[in-house]
Amino acid sequence: MRTIIEFPEQGLAGNELKARLGHHKSSDAQWKQGRTFGFVYHPGNECARLSEEYQAAFQYVNTLNPSAFPSIRRFEKEVVGMAISLMHGSSHASGSMSTGGTESIFLALKVARDQAMEKGAQEAPYEVLLPATAHPAFLKACHYLSLKAVLVPVDESGRANPHAMEEAITSRTIMMAASAPCFPYGVVDPIERLGKIARKHRLLFHVDACMGGFMLPFMEELGFDVPVFDFRVPGVSSISMDAHKYGYAPKGSSIILYRNRKLRRRQFFIHTDWMGGIFASTTFMGTKSGGPVAGCWAIMNHLGREGYREIVNEVMITTRRIREGIERFSSLEIVGNPDMSLLAFASKDGNIFNIGDALSRKGWHLDRLQFPEALHLTITRLNTGMEDEFLRDLAEVLGEEEDLKKEYKVTKTSVFMASTLTRILPDFLVDRLSRWAGGLMSEAGGRSRVPQAALYGMSASTKNRKNVRKLVTSLLDGMY
Repeated sequence: MRTIIEFPEQGLAGNELKARLGHHKSSDAQWKQGRTFGFVYHPGNECARLSEEYQAAFQYVNTLNPSAFPSIRRFEKEVVGMAISLMHGSSHASGSMSTGGTESIFLALKVARDQAMEKGAQEAPYEVLLPATAHPAFLKACHYLSLKAVLVPVDESGRANPHAMEEAITSRTIMMAASAPCFPYGVVDPIERLGKIARKHRLLFHVDACMGGFMLPFMEELGFDVPVFDFRVPGVSSISMDAHKYGYAPKGSSIILYRNRKLRRRQFFIHTDWMGGIFASTTFMGTKSGGPVAGCWAIMNHLGREGYREIVNEVMITTRRIREGIERFSSLEIVGNPDMSLLAFASKDGNIFNIGDALSRKGWHLDRLQFPEALHLTITRLNTGMEDEFLRDLAEVLGEEEDLKKEYKVTKTSVFMASTLTRILPDFLVDRLSRWAGGLMSEAGGRSRVPQAALYGMSASTKNRKNVRKLVTSLLDGMY
């Protein structure tokens, strides 16, 4: 049962709240130490202070009414304009700021759906073609918009397969999508080839550059071999890019771009007959704080192309050193051939999640992948200069061969027992146990060394994916 938390009768003094601040943060991942790969994208203390100052100055401003706060409207227009220039858009291109990559992708799919409805296209459900590596935000948006997501297998390199994508087109297809790069393997899909297919079949084509939008353009300027992925490809109709990732802007800063204004107009929601007046919003959200918009504008103008190139160069040097270090271990292998600063590596001995748990005990935070099982690194500015320490700890973990073997055996036993119990126990009891486990994970906090090998091992070994969804649902329910 949920513990009832009473609304306080009397407020706390400011000094007491400030004193509690450190305690509240003490259980979180200690990202400032550079041992967290992903989740936090920090530009450095000086840049962060400047961005925070702008964010604080506009945090109570509401972006819903652009005429009331022209400063925020100007900030957004200029952020979008700078993003268009990075993506080589023409003077006809347009866009909006959103709260994150999920909302940006949602808006692109809404535009595709509404265009199909306006043109009286084939009867719904409309279909969206996605490489299997596409971000789940596409599936989430399809779910909410009553679209059918068609997942197409990728090739051996982890990239979208143009032939397979074209073969999957039907009379109901309204959009194709691709990644620059995909999150799991850090590879850029063959955007130019896919763009030709989109034009041939008169489909909208969205490029998810949420990870690469503020990395790939500057990598290209530095001389890296970067596949063309933006509006230089004639078939690309929209691009999503997260400023709050490698743009190092405050969280809540993403950008959705369109090749022309006609496409963007379908993104808007307008209701003219409400008693409260005419209601209009450019994005999914209504009320939004102006803080992230202002902070994003400040960081982009402060760093400029030169500042971003400097950060990108540092990140790619660290990426190369970590990759070369991993490749020196005979028991490990890089998954695919990453184009950017996202790396996945697997173990030839099958114990990669145990390696991940051992690294967690040493204070490192890495993501886990499945199909195939791997550990994932999103390397950012925070991680620069930490490569030697990470590789040293990785070597120590791999050197503890007997301990890894023991852990692997325990994990396999735990996976077998858990999988068996989920099959034989009543659903209500499995649900109750899962919620209890979720509560324990919630209390443990971000700094805890909660083993994930058994959880991911069970997920990978469970053929009925509905059971995995039920398990995760119960875990989340217990955590909150």
